[in-house]
Amino acid sequence: MRTAERTARQPVGSRTVGGSGSGGGPGRRPPAFVGYTVLVQQRVKDSWIVTHQQAGLTAVVQFGIRPNGEIADIDLTRSSGNAAFDQSALRAVHHANPLPPPPVEHLHEFLSQKVQVAFGE
Repeated sequence: MRTAERTARQPVGSRTVGGSGSGGGPGRRPPAFVGYTVLVQQRVKDSWIVTHQQAGLTAVVQFGIRPNGEIADIDLTRSSGNAAFDQSALRAVHHANPLPPPPVEHLHEFLSQKVQVAFGE
């Protein structure tokens, strides 16, 4: 129903995680990294409350995750064009805070490489 995706508009020096698709190249992520990303995206979407979803609207929010699971640097990277819809997506991220801590081997990656969640897809 809704999937996470990458967006071309990201801050310089920032990388995102959470795209879709497959690949076997050197950029492939370890299972613990991918599993945690999926868990985070689902946890945020489970916190999303929409009273009136309008067809065709999509908002994308990205954020970092501190080693203790606290969400940091929340940013609306793609607006739906509807302020109420965008605010509902941002609220979902705030309500999901804190998240479970990232896997030990990826603690700092989740702070520097932002997770993206798409709402409305």
